[in-house]
Amino acid sequence: MISDRFFYPLAALAAALLIGLALVWPQGQGAKSSPPHANTPAPRSAAR
Repeated sequence: MISDRFFYPLAALAAALLIGLALVWPQGQGAKSSPPHANTPAPRSAAR
């Protein structure tokens, strides 16, 4: 079994790396997706 003294710092490091990646990833800054995912949403019809 992995010890807590090793696991928790490793989990905190992994979380910090993922947060850092989310901050620099272009999609996280409002950049448009590349096709085919950049489709404009269809207008909603009126509720009946």
